[in-house]
Amino acid sequence: MGGGFWGADMISPQIGFIAGENTIFKPLVGKTTDSGQTWDFVAFYLNNNEGRATGVDFTDEFVGFVSSRVWDGRGAISKTTDAGINWQTTFINNSLWGIDFPISNTGQIGYAVGDIGKILKTYDAGENWHEQVSSTSEKLNKVYFLDIDNGFVAGDNGLILKTTNGGESVTGTYDNNSTAFNFILSQNYPNPFNPSTKIKFTIPQSSLPGRDGRGGFVTLRIYDVLGNEVATLVNEEKPPGTYEAEFSTDQYNNLSSGVYFYQLKAGSPQGQVFIETKKMVLMR
Repeated sequence: MGGGFWGADMISPQIGFIAGENTIFKPLVGKTTDSGQTWDFVAFYLNNNEGRATGVDFTDEFVGFVSSRVWDGRGAISKTTDAGINWQTTFINNSLWGIDFPISNTGQIGYAVGDIGKILKTYDAGENWHEQVSSTSEKLNKVYFLDIDNGFVAGDNGLILKTTNGGESVTGTYDNNSTAFNFILSQNYPNPFNPSTKIKFTIPQSSLPGRDGRGGFVTLRIYDVLGNEVATLVNEEKPPGTYEAEFSTDQYNNLSSGVYFYQLKAGSPQGQVFIETKKMVLMR
């Protein structure tokens, strides 16, 4: 059975929007101008495709965006410039579950999140969407930014991601009991680098599941800008302490100059897991 709402956005005390699907599986957007006392609804197809609107964000009374899950498993981002009467849709290869534009009126920068760790960012009010590295394969459900730099993503299995630089790097924890880890992932040095760089990280004794000081399973991996894994530097149990790993391009002659990401993940599938991702630059 179709029907239901999955997202809401208020741009003033009086004007707001909700998004979901109607009973025949068409994305549905509602608008109120009287603080929710009454609603006007518009149902629309995703370029002739059925689906569910999962999130909504309007930058003013007329310009708005909707994230969706298409019936065939794809995702979609739809944009309106006439308060929801007409919609233009862009398709994404994974279902999307949340969307946010942090600044009203001038909202050029926005974010969308979805299945398999998908994070997308636009710099031009939805004309183009660029994928960011989240270094997780969890389903990401909602995204919210305080401003263009500081934002949070909520995902499955208690995953919470945080960025302080517009998604250039992301930190995260799987939070099962609201107690955060105090892992440290340092900036690589040198940066930019050629042909090698060192990455330092710290595992605190008190942060492990059970807090018994045995250490935890740690991975340190390198990714390219498309999210493809380039190298695994660490993939083993580690006791508490400070470590340094070296990444050398001598083993990877096909790597070109550009931006790469390194991601530390540590903990236990039965407890909390720490994730942090940082950016580094290779200059050939």
